[in-house]
Amino acid sequence: MSPISTQALSTDRPDHSRDTLHLLVQSPFVLFVYWQLSARKRAMVQEHFAVDWPVLQPTLRIYDISGLSFDGSSANEVSELPLPEGESCFLSGFRPGATYVADLGVKGDHGHFMPLLRSNTVQTPPADALHPQPFAPVPQPVVFRLIKPIHYDQFSAYSVYLPRAAAQEHGGDVE
Repeated sequence: MSPISTQALSTDRPDHSRDTLHLLVQSPFVLFVYWQLSARKRAMVQEHFAVDWPVLQPTLRIYDISGLSFDGSSANEVSELPLPEGESCFLSGFRPGATYVADLGVKGDHGHFMPLLRSNTVQTPPADALHPQPFAPVPQPVVFRLIKPIHYDQFSAYSVYLPRAAAQEHGGDVE
C-alpha cells in the first residue's frame, strides 16, 4: 500500500481536546484517514514512557478484517506505517470488497505497539468499470510492511492488556 498524498485537514477552530481516528472510503482501492490526538492524551503517553513524542514512533496500523469478528487480535493482514505529517492522508493499495479498521498508536520499549485510538470500520466497494485500477501513486510512495498482530485480551482507549502468559513472562500485571 502507498499513500496518494498527505494533506492537512483544516478547520477554522480545531478542537484539540478531542481524540479522533476515522476512515473514509474514497474508492475500491483508496481510503482517506484523518486523526486528532488531544494534547492531554499525548502528554499522558509521553509522561508514561518518559520520552518525547517523536521518540515513541507514532504509528498507523491498518487491519484487514474481512469476514472476521474483529476482537483486536484477529486480522487477515496488518499493515503499518509511521504516522504521516499533518492530521490526514490518502492511502492506496486496498482490496475491493474488503473490510478495514485502523489503530493509531506508539511503539514503546522493545518495539511493542500500544494502540491509543481505534477507528471506525469501513468496507471498500467492489471494483467496477468506473474504478478499473488503483489511482496513480505519488512520486515518493510509502510502503506498508506486513506484520503479525500482537494478541491482546482486551483493547481499551485507556490501557492495553497483554495476554496472561506474555504479561507473566515480562513481569507485568495480568488483570
